[in-house]
Amino acid sequence: MTSVEKLSGIRLKNYLEFRKNPLVFLSETRNIADFVELGASSFVVHHPGAMKEILVSKASSFEKGSSASILSKTIGRGILTSEGETHNRQRKMTMPAFHKEKLAGYMKVIQSETLKLIDSWKGGETLCVSNEMMKLTLCIILKTMFGKDISEPESDELAQAVSDIIEKSAGDLFLPFPVPGFIPTPRNHRYHAGKEKLLALTDELIAHTPKGDHLLHLLQTTTLSNGSPLSKEEIRSQILTMLIAGHETTANVLSWMWYELASQPEVEERLVEEWHNTKEGVKNQTMTGQFLKETLRLYPAAWVLLREAPEPVYLKGHYFKKGASFLLSPYLMHRNPAFFKNPDVFDVNRFSTENAKKLTSFAYLPFGTGPRSCIGSQFAMNEAQLIFSLIGRAVHFEMLENHHPIQAEPLVSLRIQNGLYMRMHKR
Repeated sequence: MTSVEKLSGIRLKNYLEFRKNPLVFLSETRNIADFVELGASSFVVHHPGAMKEILVSKASSFEKGSSASILSKTIGRGILTSEGETHNRQRKMTMPAFHKEKLAGYMKVIQSETLKLIDSWKGGETLCVSNEMMKLTLCIILKTMFGKDISEPESDELAQAVSDIIEKSAGDLFLPFPVPGFIPTPRNHRYHAGKEKLLALTDELIAHTPKGDHLLHLLQTTTLSNGSPLSKEEIRSQILTMLIAGHETTANVLSWMWYELASQPEVEERLVEEWHNTKEGVKNQTMTGQFLKETLRLYPAAWVLLREAPEPVYLKGHYFKKGASFLLSPYLMHRNPAFFKNPDVFDVNRFSTENAKKLTSFAYLPFGTGPRSCIGSQFAMNEAQLIFSLIGRAVHFEMLENHHPIQAEPLVSLRIQNGLYMRMHKR
């Protein structure tokens, strides 16, 4: 039988503790109950079966609600923020861009852009690896989804713009009263400047769509059921969604992969051997795939999922009233000792074929699941694995002795706070 408990203590104090360190605060709630009420009918969910009901079997009974409203101020009502029939239509409309047969073409772009980046590095130099991964995945998403090539200075500016937008948007998600955009704070200033830059790019892409069989071409030629084309506003929303959500998560996962690899020389040795023996594609890179999945366990692409019930709902036999909101965190599930042995230890063998069969259903959800799961998850998995193997075969990253403490910063995905700096050595 599942349990529902209220979080003890003064609500304001609890909120301040949450704002100070969301990951630590939320982790401590898992020992209280399966549903922990934070206050005002807001619940943290710690039960795999409840995750299944909210995300899959009763998904139609939930909406993204206020979280979608906040994000829509930046990216409009695209596939990430739309609801109901509009979301279903948009998902069906964009799905062809992520079909399996498209991946081969995308992989060629990923390989080309990655090798170009490797060639620009000088042996022995210190790099902000997290920034390098961000610029790389941004170039890739622009080329694969929109047919757009960008220069290095432009990629730096766009990556910074995306980062500034994410900091503001993610911060507002957990504020009871978000700072209004018109107040001239430094964060708001950076946010507006970043948004203007991305809007200028989307308008340029719409007005001068590059030739090619890509998502933007698909959006430009798609018609609605009444025969009319998509509005400029909807096309802009889809572009912004892909720009902001389509590369930042993969870049962060790759940064965590390099961080974890640096402390495991024996694993790196085995991976290098695999990379040299499987140069074509990623299909036979078994250990690389396991390494990626274990990284996604500790640092999931979607560390938190937010849902609201527009009508009363029963979950695992418990009644929740209209307007109840639910915080589902793959990060918490993935580090729960009830579902993973030694959950805080990075174990590259955890996702071997044999061990993967023992996983608890709905305890491992790095991209969410159900009708609102990440539409580009397969693209992201292939992209991360190919980039990791191409770079890892060519260079070795060494952690700096005086590096600042590595901490996860929970924004849209888990970023390494203040960046990851490493010394690069050519193999």
